[in-house]
Amino acid sequence: MTVAVQTPPLSPEMTFLLGCLQRHFGGQAPGCPRPVLDGEAAWVALLDIARRHAVIPHLYYSLRAIDPPSVPPANLAALQGLFETNARHNLYLTGTLRAILRAFEARGISALPYKGPALAVRLYGNIALRQFGDLDILVRPRDTRSAIELLLEQGYQPLNPGGATPAILNRFRKVCELRHPESQVCVELHWALTSWTFYFPLRLDSVWNRLETVAVADEPVRAMGIEDTLLSIH
Repeated sequence: MTVAVQTPPLSPEMTFLLGCLQRHFGGQAPGCPRPVLDGEAAWVALLDIARRHAVIPHLYYSLRAIDPPSVPPANLAALQGLFETNARHNLYLTGTLRAILRAFEARGISALPYKGPALAVRLYGNIALRQFGDLDILVRPRDTRSAIELLLEQGYQPLNPGGATPAILNRFRKVCELRHPESQVCVELHWALTSWTFYFPLRLDSVWNRLETVAVADEPVRAMGIEDTLLSIH
């Protein structure tokens, strides 16, 4: 017997957001859907949904293309403020990432930017068009201890007790999280892309043989190949 599953209807805010995203990513005829949101509460709900789904930059780009009188000025201004705050945040994290990568290179540690600014460039060609909150860096397993020691020297502190001790460097762990107490920048240091329990884990030696160059804030950096990037995001 087949059981029909009814999907609850989307809210007007979600429907409008999806329409904007379709236009932004080229899946819809030119012309963003005209606002059909009724009242201030609906616009507040729209911004909340966009924030929770991390698509504030894309919503802002779409709404900018609408005839200005169609969008309440106060709401467009609020969205612009969120967009600019995110852009400044991304630029700051990008500068921090570049400094860490240079420090690793000077210490002879091979490191790859993972997610964060590098992924924003790969997906959208613009680091301002993605929302991310920390920096993910991939190192070779043999360099893990040296990389952790370097970050500790720079003032980063492990988020969990014992989180930067040699005991974590085993097959049951693949990441160490550290935060700088002053800048509050969080760095997730990875030495594996998939856990040992995966049936088809990504082999790091193969990943390091398929590197590509990505321009992050006009500076060329090594990054995983696009196929490996897609497989590693989960």
